This record gives sequence, structure tokens and C-alpha cells, in this order.
Amino acid sequence: MLAIIILYAVSASTFLISKSLLIYSTPLFLSGLRTLIAGIIFFLFLKDRKTIEFKNYIVPCLIIGFFSFFMSNTLRFWALQYLTSEQSALIAISEPLFAILFAYLICSEITTIKQCVGLLLCMLGAASATPSFNLFLSFSLPTCVLFLSIVSSSLGALLMRKFIRFHNYSPTIINCISMASAGICALTTSFVIEDPLHKIVTAPPLFFLIILAIMILVSNIFSYSLYGKLVKQYSAVLISSASLLRPFFVALYSGNITIQMLFSFIIILFGLIIIYYAEKPLERVSHLQWHTGCQ
Repeated sequence: MLAIIILYAVSASTFLISKSLLIYSTPLFLSGLRTLIAGIIFFLFLKDRKTIEFKNYIVPCLIIGFFSFFMSNTLRFWALQYLTSEQSALIAISEPLFAILFAYLICSEITTIKQCVGLLLCMLGAASATPSFNLFLSFSLPTCVLFLSIVSSSLGALLMRKFIRFHNYSPTIINCISMASAGICALTTSFVIEDPLHKIVTAPPLFFLIILAIMILVSNIFSYSLYGKLVKQYSAVLISSASLLRPFFVALYSGNITIQMLFSFIIILFGLIIIYYAEKPLERVSHLQWHTGCQ
């Protein structure tokens, strides 16, 4: 379970890195550029490229890239322009629920009562970190768009899980094709609806390239490579629930840790431990289902 916590601790650092880059770049252009470069890097590290049957990967990877990287990023970037951080944090709490739904629909994974108890604790812990927590949201267009972003991201993640865990697809090849295709789509869309060159010409070249390289290595290469390994070992509910730790690490890196945030972290961690030990007896059953599930 430590590897899952490391995944979100590392990926949380990209929020601060993105802030620096967005001074000199538009959101879609930055998203497209980093995913395209990451896809090329994954391709360069592929072994025995001539023997890989890429045609078997094309359709699944295009779908994963569309939902995981293109749609989720495009919708989120647009919605965050109109929402407060409190509203965004509150909406993000729903992510594990969508993950459970798609895990059942796509991979026939059934959530146990103990897992549900752990998930509930994680969500309550995340909610407790939100100042003036309010169960009611005004369902404006930006709110609905951010919900759609979370749905799209969850769907893409579960599709990736399906092909890696149950169909033995290579995580490296999936990341390569899905990121490259999503990057091309995002860059194309950026030039249509944004004016990326207007901002990027003001960027100090060396600074921009160094920060961009760090972001690609941390977010796209390390995090998604680790995610590809974790989906083979852990359930969707555990991995998605751990994503609720991300705001804590963002606050930690920015030096804004409060007692309330620490209290939230402890509750979420306790919930994750319950989920982790609840699914341990299911590991043997899960291994038996690898060849029969998700067909």
C-alpha cells in the first residue's frame, strides 16, 4: 500500500510545477505538449519494437487516451476557471464512487461491505479538510463539466486497468500510444480555441524546458508507469480512494499544512488500511478470475 501513497505524493508535486509553467503557457497547450513528449519517450524505451503487434493496441489506446488524458484535462481546465478551490475539492471527493461504478460495469469487481466502510471513512476524511464543508453544491455548468471530467478520468483509468490486468497488455505500450494520441488532439484543440504562441514566446527557454522536463518525468513517466504496475495488484476502490490524499500533499509542499489537514490525512489513511486488509482475502479469488473476468 505504501507504493500507492508514494504515487499520489509524487503526482501531487505536479500541481506546483504546473503553476510555474502556466505563467508561460495555456492549459491545453501544456497538457498536449507534455503528453505527446511522454508518449514519444515511452516509445523510445520500448524493447523489440519490430515484434510488437501495435495494431492490437490502437483502438483500446485511442479510447483510453481520449478519456484519460484529452477529455478529462480539457474539461477540468475549463471548469477550474469558474470554480473555487473549495468547490473543486468537494467535487473531487466523488472520484472513488465513479471508480467503483466503472469497476463493476467494466471489470465485474464487486465492492465488499468492509471496503465500503473504508471508502466512507476516506470520503469523510477528505470532506473534513474542506473549510466550511457543505453537502450542497450549486449545479452550474462549470460544476457539471468538472463532474464530467472526473467521470472521464475514472472511465479511462478503469479501461487501462482492464487491458493491463485482465488482457495482459503492456502498460508501457498503452501509455505510449494513449499519451501520444491525446497529446496530438490536445495540441490541435489548443491552436483552435487558444492562442498558445502568444504566451509561450515570453517564456525563458531554459527555465521552461527544465521545468517541463521535470513535470514529464514525474507526472507522465514515473506516475503512470507506477500506476500500470499497481493496477495488477490492487483493487480500483483502493487506488481511487488513495487519490483523496493528493490535497494533503499539495498543502504539505506549499507549506499550508494545518491541524485540520493532518486530521483529514489520518482519517483517510485509516480508511485505506481498512480497504487494504478487506481485499487481502480476495487476492486468491482475483487471481483465479484473471482469465475469466472482463471478457
